[in-house]
Amino acid sequence: MAEPLYLVTRTGVASYFLPFLLVFAVVYAFLAKTKLAGDRSDINAVIALVVAFLSILSEGFRIFILGFIPYAAVLFLLLFLGIFMYAIFGASEKDIEKVLKNPSFYYPLAIIFIILVFIAAAQQGLFSKAYNYTNYTNATGVPGQSGTLVGPGAATVIFGSPVVLGMIVLLVLMAIAMYFIAKPEEEKKE
Repeated sequence: MAEPLYLVTRTGVASYFLPFLLVFAVVYAFLAKTKLAGDRSDINAVIALVVAFLSILSEGFRIFILGFIPYAAVLFLLLFLGIFMYAIFGASEKDIEKVLKNPSFYYPLAIIFIILVFIAAAQQGLFSKAYNYTNYTNATGVPGQSGTLVGPGAATVIFGSPVVLGMIVLLVLMAIAMYFIAKPEEEKKE
């Protein structure tokens, strides 16, 4: 029963089709929303098709998209579950619509999205990890290595650390909580 899915993933078709489909959908939606190419959907589709084909030709970009898709799926699932839980606990459709139309709702999502982009890029090895190793022999004659981080890859190593990422998430959550606690009363009533 699952043989076609196995065949698609085993042959590598999914590793080209998923990035193509994602890039096509995002570019087409962007063009349709901004009307950069006018109101004609056929022109938008052709432009999105060309951009999607060009994007899968880039191996690094394709690998990045394949690494990013699981994070984006989890983000959208958590967003859906959050809205679902909000509705279960008695929020009306108007309340949910009000929350979704509030611009401050999207700031944490944008920050989380940017963090996920950097995490996916770092895990796919798109940032080089630049170490400057020095071999040495200490006073007792035991050989060893001393490593220092140099170059643009140093930031990737530092920000790719689970401890640092956890601290960033904690600081963002604290900032969001402080905003909602400390906002003026006239904003709270609206």
